[in-house]
Amino acid sequence: MKKLNTKMQIGINLAVFLILAIGVFMSTGTNGEDASGITSYIKAKIPLSERLFMPVKIILEKAEAIGNALFDIVLIIPEKSREITPEEDLLVSIDLINFGGPGKTNVSLAYIITNSEGDIVLIEHEKRIVETQDSFLKTIDLPDELKYGDYKILVEMLYSNTSAVTTGEFRVLKIK
Repeated sequence: MKKLNTKMQIGINLAVFLILAIGVFMSTGTNGEDASGITSYIKAKIPLSERLFMPVKIILEKAEAIGNALFDIVLIIPEKSREITPEEDLLVSIDLINFGGPGKTNVSLAYIITNSEGDIVLIEHEKRIVETQDSFLKTIDLPDELKYGDYKILVEMLYSNTSAVTTGEFRVLKIK
């Protein structure tokens, strides 16, 4: 396969932008033949002149299922934990869902809490084994010196050389 030079790549990038911006495409589809993932694509013809068109296939999404595992992670912060005081624990509900093939998968979870400036105030780790789904409540002991304000929790799940991430927000209230 011939390597594209910079001018050709810029032209193709511009053409892809035009196709997506003005909606000129001929067909869409998915290809589930590859066991490692599902690819969504658009097949299009880019007009280069009045009679010359360049066919392209634009890959929109590729979901890899490495080792037959393909996870989604859902984080729910219950109403009572959306606003807490510094001495309260943060309670979250976590759902780990394996859309891939059967079998147990070792996953590592990282819970990262940041303040409104983006500074990390807490990192916590745990490991779990998931077959099809694992739903659980997680209690996070927040630092005593936590100041009032808005915070984000990011939960990252690492598995089979890939990851899934979810986030949520909560507020620490002033003590009266």
